[in-house]
Amino acid sequence: MTPEEQLALELKKQFQNLDPQAIVKGLGKRGYTIGGGYGDWKPTTFRIGHMGEVKESDLEALLAETDQVLEEVMASTAVL
Repeated sequence: MTPEEQLALELKKQFQNLDPQAIVKGLGKRGYTIGGGYGDWKPTTFRIGHMGEVKESDLEALLAETDQVLEEVMASTAVL
């Protein structure tokens, strides 16, 4: 297995019970709008639009908020 394949497998395991819509909702509460996935991927993905004028600082701020929301979502779904 390549290092990339190993990383993909580890990430899949870590996030397998994650609800992407919880991330969409969490970011919405913080003033960000991102979308759910499309088609068959809708329940398992989210997407970040990038049309219009998007500055690097805008994306950095969104990703920082995404990290925080992800931590909250993962903590709320952790098995105790």
